Amino acid sequence: MKQKNKNRIWELDFLKGIALLIMIYFHVIFDLKEYYSFNISYSSGLNFYLGRFSAILFMVLSGVSCTLSKNNLRRGVKLLLLSLFLTIVTTISGPEYSIKFGILHLLGVSIIIYEYIKGLGNTFLNVIVGLTIYIGVVIMDGMKTDLNFLFPLGLTNKSFYSADYYPLLPWFGVFLAGVIIGRILYSNRQSHIKVSLPDSFVNKVGRRTLFIYLIHQPLILGLLRVLKIIKLI
Repeated sequence: MKQKNKNRIWELDFLKGIALLIMIYFHVIFDLKEYYSFNISYSSGLNFYLGRFSAILFMVLSGVSCTLSKNNLRRGVKLLLLSLFLTIVTTISGPEYSIKFGILHLLGVSIIIYEYIKGLGNTFLNVIVGLTIYIGVVIMDGMKTDLNFLFPLGLTNKSFYSADYYPLLPWFGVFLAGVIIGRILYSNRQSHIKVSLPDSFVNKVGRRTLFIYLIHQPLILGLLRVLKIIKLI
């Protein structure tokens, strides 16, 4: 295992681990509020910003990772298939759990798109970043449509619901910003930080983000259910 992780850029794993731990905390807060009526907010204040920070950090790091990977198309297709499976499972579980285009969908599609535009220089990518974020945040803010299939782009109808929702506009721009950061900072595929923590708990978590992401919500809900039964919450 040590040999396998020898050439990894340790600070990227560390940041992934931080993002994942914050996300788990946010989902605990979300579940306590939505399913057990705790008087706690996830839609404003510190909890909201922690959740958004975690998601943005994941997007940026995914973009950075694309500049280091030789198998982006395979990675993107794998994430997209897993995200579609997640949609099926959450929809079967109930409408309040349904995830139609969450962060996993976003990252899968974004990685696939990047595979076909990776030949563009940073100047062009910066233009795409600016346009994508501007369109998503400014032009499309509050827009609704009667069509029910444009939600991956950020256009939804009045009945649309997704428990986790990160459309391509504006979030593909954040992913591409990560690509640019990766091209600039990690063109030599080496860490820039001398002090290394490759075997820390956070790094170990950061190397298994996808697996933990897929299992963490059922585990949280199961644990909360047990705590409810034994009257600890």
